[in-house]
Amino acid sequence: MGFDFVQLRKDDQFFVVPFTKICQIKSDEPTCERMDEPELLNIDPCFRRALAYRFETVSSSPELIQLFFRLRLSNFLLLLLDKKVTIKLDNHLVTGTVVHATHESITLCKNEKETREIPLAAICYMKFHE
Repeated sequence: MGFDFVQLRKDDQFFVVPFTKICQIKSDEPTCERMDEPELLNIDPCFRRALAYRFETVSSSPELIQLFFRLRLSNFLLLLLDKKVTIKLDNHLVTGTVVHATHESITLCKNEKETREIPLAAICYMKFHE
């Protein structure tokens, strides 16, 4: 979970859903076991930085960076440049490769010549392919 989004993983793909697009969470299971995440809130910022950047495993993993720093969606997307994504908008899907991200939008390359900028506020969810 990031600062303003949740990441869901299934097999070889993962989904990113902005918090603003989540209306409710409903489980098909009668009871859900809560999996507690490790608490990294109270560790020293210098130690946190050293853990994240001195170990190749952490610095090369968007999921671990997210766990350490609780990234905003716009920053998390910067870790996914050159990844293939399918974005669900209100009325259609857009597929392409992430080529740029800002605090307000994401830019996809649909083919070698065509790019499309999509406002983050218009995104219902994103499905990334690994």
